[in-house]
Amino acid sequence: MIEFRPVVKEDLPHIGEAIEAEPTHKDLYTAPFFFVGDSSCFCCTKVCDEEGPVIYLRIQKPDENNLVFLLPQFIADSRGARRRIARAFLMAFKPLLKSIQDATNAKGIVVETKSAPLVKMLTLRFGFEESGEDKYQFLFGAN
Repeated sequence: MIEFRPVVKEDLPHIGEAIEAEPTHKDLYTAPFFFVGDSSCFCCTKVCDEEGPVIYLRIQKPDENNLVFLLPQFIADSRGARRRIARAFLMAFKPLLKSIQDATNAKGIVVETKSAPLVKMLTLRFGFEESGEDKYQFLFGAN
């Protein structure tokens, strides 16, 4: 079973490990970024499976173009982590898109990533299109 849960203080060490293990996030994010929102943050949440957290998400408020930035942090790669991440992402992403659309009235979603597997999943499975350097966009109603 896949479910969304609030990020809690006890998640911070796990988020920190995941950030440290990801070279493209290491100098960009801190664990609290995925825990405590600021004025640009709509919410922070985590996607969990039977074994625990798999994906931490920071969802930004719609920007001046009425697009929501979705910032994912996947758990640190360990035995079986890639399978868990892919399964959780595939099961949770469509309901997440619908929830974001309903809650924010945004025009679409942008995911910024350098991860080739994530880009492949976003474009082939969910209809995202490249919208800039390392940015992939999904417009509601267009797909």
